[in-house]
Amino acid sequence: MKNLLYILLFVPLYVIAQNDDPCYSINDYNLLTQETNPIITKNFVQGWNMFGYPCVQPIDLVEAFNSILDKIEIVRDNNGSVYMPEYGFNSIGFLERGEGYQIKMNATEYGFSFCESISLPVIEGCTDCEAVNFSWLATTDDGNCNYDSDGDGIYDANEVLGCQDSSACNYNELATDEGECTYAETGYNCEGDKLQHQIGDFAEGGIVFYIDETGEHGLVATQEDLEGTYEWGCYGENVDGANGTAIGTGYQNTLDIVNQNCQTEYGSITTAQAALDAQIDGHEDWYLPSRDELYEMYLIIGQGSLNVNNNIGGFSDRWYWSSSGYTYNGAWSVYFSNGLTYYYYKSYPGKVRVIRAY
Repeated sequence: MKNLLYILLFVPLYVIAQNDDPCYSINDYNLLTQETNPIITKNFVQGWNMFGYPCVQPIDLVEAFNSILDKIEIVRDNNGSVYMPEYGFNSIGFLERGEGYQIKMNATEYGFSFCESISLPVIEGCTDCEAVNFSWLATTDDGNCNYDSDGDGIYDANEVLGCQDSSACNYNELATDEGECTYAETGYNCEGDKLQHQIGDFAEGGIVFYIDETGEHGLVATQEDLEGTYEWGCYGENVDGANGTAIGTGYQNTLDIVNQNCQTEYGSITTAQAALDAQIDGHEDWYLPSRDELYEMYLIIGQGSLNVNNNIGGFSDRWYWSSSGYTYNGAWSVYFSNGLTYYYYKSYPGKVRVIRAY
């Protein structure tokens, strides 16, 4: 009850003081109270002295002077009652507040006090104003102050430094603060095992659109067309080779066209030469796809895959050249708006999307 009364009396004073200092606490008030209300002391010199009893509560005279009884000869009050320690005689009984007394000392005693200092309640808590759990009611620090240096709402003691990227090899789901992340080498997992690509993956310099039966090899197409349009070349000529249409024949077809030294009608380089010249994403082994390789692109990553890979290859509604020749004057192409496979005159300009094997 005393503690509760103490707090109720203190709160208004605390609120006023805190307007000037947000760190002001009961502890500061206690110190101020003790400074402004020091213990009342009395110097008793050898011989007769007069004193008034200053404490609020009466006290047994013998108890009051217990610490200096060997220096006291006699104490008497205004009524003539006396206390003589040598004979153990006490007709005074209790010292009363506001009453005057005489005392005869056989030796001097400095700084004697009848009353104890103000007794203040002990309340444990965090007394550091810099802490997030600072308690203005605490009078004694309990050693459990918490801090949040970076202001993220997590105590410093609970902060965990670690990688917060779930795609990293050292991802730490308990991390509260971003640390260094490490990643697997391209084409490998975090254990160093080589990964098998999936259709639609962006890997090996392009987009995977075909994987063979082993799952370890396949074909990728570049993410963009070669800039501009190109003639197939060799219009009116029979090319020695370049007649493969199946998947896996595009590279040889491309070499056959270039080895034929085909010329174009309008002076530009051929589709095959443009494919071999391509240097994209660090790779230099690109070539012109065969008819079936080109159609596979249409089905898997082109306009024919709207419900699967949603044309992730970004093909336009145009026709694209393959490396598969058809006649003296024509070669196979695929129209990417509807998948129509047809042959066009070799002198017509068409779009080119190159591929490579991995």
